[in-house]
Amino acid sequence: MKKFLLTLEFQKSFMDALENGSMKNWYENNEETLTKISECLKAIDIPETNKKEEEISKLIKNSFLLLFRAFWDPGVFQLKKRSVIEEFKQKFMETVESKKWPKFYSSYSSYFDNVIRLARNQGKLDIVVETEDKNQYNTLTDAKAHTHQVNIAKEENMKDQQKEKSQVLSQPLPKREYDQTEPQKIERDVPVMVQRSSSEDSSASLSFSAKINDRNEEFQRELNAQNEKFAEELRKMREKRERLNREAEEDMRQFRKESAMRIQMFLNCIQLRIRWEEQEQEWGDWLKSLRVPIVRVKTILLEFEYQRKHNDEEENKSDIMYLQKSVQIAYVILTYEFENLVNLSYRYEDKLFLKVIQYFISQLATKLCFMMEELDEYEQNEEFFNKIKEMSKNIDAMDIPTTSKLRVICSSASPDDYEHVDPPKIPNYSCVITEVY
Repeated sequence: MKKFLLTLEFQKSFMDALENGSMKNWYENNEETLTKISECLKAIDIPETNKKEEEISKLIKNSFLLLFRAFWDPGVFQLKKRSVIEEFKQKFMETVESKKWPKFYSSYSSYFDNVIRLARNQGKLDIVVETEDKNQYNTLTDAKAHTHQVNIAKEENMKDQQKEKSQVLSQPLPKREYDQTEPQKIERDVPVMVQRSSSEDSSASLSFSAKINDRNEEFQRELNAQNEKFAEELRKMREKRERLNREAEEDMRQFRKESAMRIQMFLNCIQLRIRWEEQEQEWGDWLKSLRVPIVRVKTILLEFEYQRKHNDEEENKSDIMYLQKSVQIAYVILTYEFENLVNLSYRYEDKLFLKVIQYFISQLATKLCFMMEELDEYEQNEEFFNKIKEMSKNIDAMDIPTTSKLRVICSSASPDDYEHVDPPKIPNYSCVITEVY
């Protein structure tokens, strides 16, 4: 199977061409590579799913080169009667003109990921997306989520640096006793002339210099003590943040390991044609595991709401960073499992229950996404805190259905009700645009 690594260099060259309006030159320089990718994609078999997913996936794999040529030749897409395909073409052309790719990506990224997965699963082409830290991901969504995590970490570091700088600059210096803002008023009596010897003048001068030196030394000691205290506070904050990050990363590693085992178990059941009702306990355990990070987020939200009234601004900032990290982890877990369910739906005969779970996961992940964006706009005021409090009311671990609730829904729902499930909302953060590939 051929492999194509979407390198950072390749991505950057595309972005430069997009910004400079030189897409035609970029296409001509990379035409050989793009043509090879197109040939591999055309060999993909698109399975029968819902109509919209099937038709858009076919358009992407059959018209891969046209997606690039449309940047300078809009006529390559002949818009005819209104349909799923024509709607996609229309939105794509509007986005080419407006350059507002995040909205288009949010609506259609799942279809591009679908084509990438099918190409890999059918042994036609293995497309891998490279991120800034040289990690590689199998889908655009996974790469986007990782880029989002990296951006959050960078923003946290920048905020820390700015905070350290502002704290150093804002620390008041110990006031010197001999500094005076106004000249002293001296009450003058009748002047009396006193004749002083040179030895007395020298002694007085030395005494004054000694006092000045003593006060300078005292000032320096106080300043050093203040700097040491500040450095110790920064050290504790860094240690706390590093500990929380280690715990979060360990949680993610453990989750991915357990998730991979569960998915393999479900695939084995699919091969044996076991219906989901016959493995209800396994599905129940899996759904329960999805609620765990949501429960953790709710717990942290409740603790923050109580503690923030007793904390100072710096403590609240630190707690907000931890809260945002927890929300992000829950979001990544849900989007990761959403993609796994999409993969399973291509193999599983009983697809309705998978679509129902996808729907609830997507809804909950989107709520978490909105909260992440709001937390990123942290302000130390009641308006901000009230927004977070209201948003937290809409986040509930029981939005992930139980197997009993799932059974009730599937017994009365129509497959048309869940024909197409929109993927979770993508956070509005700056990132490398790779949607077109």
